[in-house]
Amino acid sequence: MQIADAVLRIQILGPFRASACQAELPLGPRKQCTLLALLALRAGERVTVEELAEALWGENLPASANALVHTYVARLRRVLEPDAPRHRRNNVISSARGGYRLNVRDEQLDLQAFRTLTRQALALISLRQWEAGWQVFDRAMRAWSDPFLKDLTALLPDHPAIELLRRELVGAALEYVRLGLEHGRACLVLPIAERLALVEPFNEVVQAHCLQALTRTGQRTAALARYTEVQARLRTELNVEPGPQLAAARAEAIEARAEQWSDDVPAGSSRPPWRGPGSVVDDLVGREEDLTRLCGLLRRHRLVTLTGPVGAGKTALALALAEAVRGGYGGGVWVVELSGTASLRGVVDAVAAVLGGTGPSRHVPAGSMSDAAGQPQLLLVLDNAELVIDETAEFVNELLRSSSGIRVVVTSREILGLAYEAVHQVRPLAVGEQDRGNPRRLMESPAVRLFARRAVQLSPTFQLSESNALLVAAICRRVDGLPLAIELAAACLRTDPLRLLLNRLRDPLYALRSTWRGGPRHHGSLYAAAHRSMELLDEAERRCFASLGLVDGEFCVEMAREARRMLPGDDDVPLLLNRLVDKSLLEVCSNPLGRRYRMLRVSRALARDTLNRLGHPPRPSAAGHCIPGC
Repeated sequence: MQIADAVLRIQILGPFRASACQAELPLGPRKQCTLLALLALRAGERVTVEELAEALWGENLPASANALVHTYVARLRRVLEPDAPRHRRNNVISSARGGYRLNVRDEQLDLQAFRTLTRQALALISLRQWEAGWQVFDRAMRAWSDPFLKDLTALLPDHPAIELLRRELVGAALEYVRLGLEHGRACLVLPIAERLALVEPFNEVVQAHCLQALTRTGQRTAALARYTEVQARLRTELNVEPGPQLAAARAEAIEARAEQWSDDVPAGSSRPPWRGPGSVVDDLVGREEDLTRLCGLLRRHRLVTLTGPVGAGKTALALALAEAVRGGYGGGVWVVELSGTASLRGVVDAVAAVLGGTGPSRHVPAGSMSDAAGQPQLLLVLDNAELVIDETAEFVNELLRSSSGIRVVVTSREILGLAYEAVHQVRPLAVGEQDRGNPRRLMESPAVRLFARRAVQLSPTFQLSESNALLVAAICRRVDGLPLAIELAAACLRTDPLRLLLNRLRDPLYALRSTWRGGPRHHGSLYAAAHRSMELLDEAERRCFASLGLVDGEFCVEMAREARRMLPGDDDVPLLLNRLVDKSLLEVCSNPLGRRYRMLRVSRALARDTLNRLGHPPRPSAAGHCIPGC
């Protein structure tokens, strides 16, 4: 009886479990757990033996079904009341006219606590005691820890009581979100709003409230991305267009400004903190679709990796993403630069340095992270992880398994390779290949716009026009549309006119150097940034990559084999090509003739430079040492 009176706790709104003195109780086999789950769902009510048997076996009742039900009850009584005499273990599960009843107080069963607290909260709010009612309502919401009731549903699949409970939970949570939005508590209701949006993907009221919560916490981009997802889902699954509530929520997001909802943060709190290198100063150019997709990925996955070739703008995009979603992470954003690390200890120490402390040599400081943030939800950005990819993967895997309130964004030229990793390929900016003869259209292409913006910053007399748009586009093509290279090229306008700059960029690898301060060391020149990729390669990969400098244009595996024969060694060329793709040095391109590969101009220049350093300088095609591509 001591357990029942003092320390017994049964949880069915999250992972199904029973505990005493915070120690989990062994509830026995699945059918025994199922019996307790049904009694808990109908706590305080009589549940007949026939109902219990049907929940356990369905229509395939064994001949001894009733006897087995009694056996399961006896075993559960022994677990729940171990200190009571055998014939007096009927305080928690009591007998009741052909059945049984679970007798627990509100604080002993999370479902009863949820119902009681919700009633109290709504009663207080109806009496205009808003703050008191809100605090009680918030406690009620915390009792519902699993939005999908996975354990309960697994024990009682298709049981009508589960659907009734789900509707009850959704109704209460929807009212909680509505009241929070009305009273300026969007920061507090956002986690519940996003939970509801997952549980009710086709409920337009739920989705509209989620959009509003995102907008009012400063996540306008994420709100618009969610609207696009909901719109596509409604069209595909139900063949309907979004209704007026969703349309109104979208309009609010479109018209919102970052400062519009500044009063939405509860008194005594502040904007979530940002630790480590700051977010980008300038708006990104041509990355709107990338940012929208990344916001969606980060909502659905705890690990998102931005990968892509040298200078593609992975860091800038990751920081813009962190800024866009910052309002939804109470623990804030932590940015950790990994370009100077060389070991797992270095990764852990780099994270610890951002925390303001020191971490253990081989253990993730997850507890320290949660303590430092003061809130469970935080976003960790690990930047430039390619040279410690294995160590970063080990760190992230341990971190995410040990702390449920952390999400991680990684930038790297190579993915981590974890099973739950979501990958976004950051590609060069478009230069307008289809508009080569149309200066007006070229002026609108992302690469040309980025060049013009940077050029005006450094050379105020520069002005993009139809008369120079073709030259600017040609310069952007020479550097593959890579944002880093475009900005380095634009900086050259301080000394070189456009046409001279175009001629210099016949060899962009050595022509582009930076005089900027405050950036990563490997961004000091295009060569430094590109050569960093070579540190990712083993000897076989390096020789294979170097030999590809002999190939012009797109190529197939056989052409790569022919080039590889010109250097000593006998390697598995298809395997090496795939590894070079994984490390963002090659790209697979669609071709009706079969699998083809291509290299950026910068990568090809790097391959030829490497070939030269290996003592095999590429010769002109007239000499027969350059292999024409497909």
